[in-house]
Amino acid sequence: MSWLDRLIEELNEIKEEDYFKFDSEVSAEDVVLGNATPRMLQLYTLWHRSQEEMGRALLNVESERNPKKRRKMINEILPLDAECEALQALFWGEAKNEFPPPGNGSLGITKGNQVVYLGGIDRLMKP
Repeated sequence: MSWLDRLIEELNEIKEEDYFKFDSEVSAEDVVLGNATPRMLQLYTLWHRSQEEMGRALLNVESERNPKKRRKMINEILPLDAECEALQALFWGEAKNEFPPPGNGSLGITKGNQVVYLGGIDRLMKP
């Protein structure tokens, strides 16, 4: 099975109750643009899981003292690193496609899966 086929399968297995729980509150400077789509939440959840897996793998590498084993372990986690980067790009691409940032600021997701523009309303008003 290709990486992309596996990715699509994994995304489709992520249900609403499995979504990453955002804990940031909407701040006074944030502009709420809407609610994150299920696909955005699936992508973020899978990205977060991959980052956690990468963190565990890196801890294992750091604890290994045998240089040959360390090199082998590093080579084995390189695809996971690439996966993390790809998932990050897919997530932000999907987010910006669904919610084009209205200015030069960036997007964020807050509690309740609200997509916010972090540039603030003041930045939108400036010419």
